[in-house]
Amino acid sequence: MRLFRLAGVILTAFALAACKPAPLPVKEYVYPSWGFKASFQTPPAIKDEPASADGSTPRTFLAEAHTHDYDFVVTAFDIAQAHPDLDALSDDLGSRLAKALGAQVDGKTYVATFENLMGREIQFSKGGKPFATMRVFVAGGRFYQVVALSNFGPSDPAVSDFLYSFHALDAHGDVTNDIAPAPAD
Repeated sequence: MRLFRLAGVILTAFALAACKPAPLPVKEYVYPSWGFKASFQTPPAIKDEPASADGSTPRTFLAEAHTHDYDFVVTAFDIAQAHPDLDALSDDLGSRLAKALGAQVDGKTYVATFENLMGREIQFSKGGKPFATMRVFVAGGRFYQVVALSNFGPSDPAVSDFLYSFHALDAHGDVTNDIAPAPAD
């Protein structure tokens, strides 16, 4: 009898594991002129927008990849301030993204890349359930917004893999946390 129960538990575990599709392989995409690299599961769509003539909108670069189960986005913005307040910036971006997603900000924590580039991580919920994660970094005269959404929730390993795949690059394309502002194009 125990053997049948054990077999039933094993079959149930396999059936549950089969419900989630195998993750797609990831490929690293490098954007040296924008000072970052990240790994996406599909080739990202790119938008490179110039600053507005009146200066109200900064020059921005967007790399976004969407699949049936995932939305992974990195946005880079040129900034005028030499040392912007990272907490104020992340609070502003967090509230804007929450509004755009119809979600609520659940909390903000400190986060760093493997090279110790300090940033902030913001968790979002929707309908009382964890929903999305955003990280904000400032380096080289830009701020970066790294956003991950998964149909399997923010604890999905693909989410952390994407978030940790983001690295800031110096002018030589090397991964670093000590970045001078990028030269103007």
